[in-house]
Amino acid sequence: MSDGFYSEPEETLPAQRTTFLTVLCVLTFLGSAYGIFSGLTAFVTADKMVKEMSKNSAEQEKAKQELEQKKNDPGSKFAIKMMDSVKGLTREKLKQSAIAGVVANVFTIVGALLMWRLNRKGFYLYIVGIITSVAAPFVIFGSGNIMAVIGSVIPAFFGVIFIAMYAFNLKDMK
Repeated sequence: MSDGFYSEPEETLPAQRTTFLTVLCVLTFLGSAYGIFSGLTAFVTADKMVKEMSKNSAEQEKAKQELEQKKNDPGSKFAIKMMDSVKGLTREKLKQSAIAGVVANVFTIVGALLMWRLNRKGFYLYIVGIITSVAAPFVIFGSGNIMAVIGSVIPAFFGVIFIAMYAFNLKDMK
């Protein structure tokens, strides 16, 4: 103490979560919990869904034939692609998709829980969850399947937005 003044050692307060990070985590908890519930429900009801789709197959085939007569109409081409994609929805693929959704949401909810505690590793787990939710439909249904594209667009859109918002909070995490 060369200056002659006595100074108390500085107390370091524990890091506090910002309101913005709190809101993001709560939204992720809600969305991921809903995703887990939806995935489990889809897994349990996969057989019922396939039965319902097969009941309507005769009507779908008739509608497809009508659409094929309008070959120059882009809307008809899209509808035909969509109908062909729906034919590929088997019990196994629906169950695989449901499991992938649950796994992806478990990653995001655990990631959010870690970020709630200001642990930076949660950010990376969250990213793994988003990547899983975007990639899984392509792996399960194939890259040329419209259902894969539809199943990936929404998680990709919101995932990128949430990753960006969480990234703004990385400075507060250890």
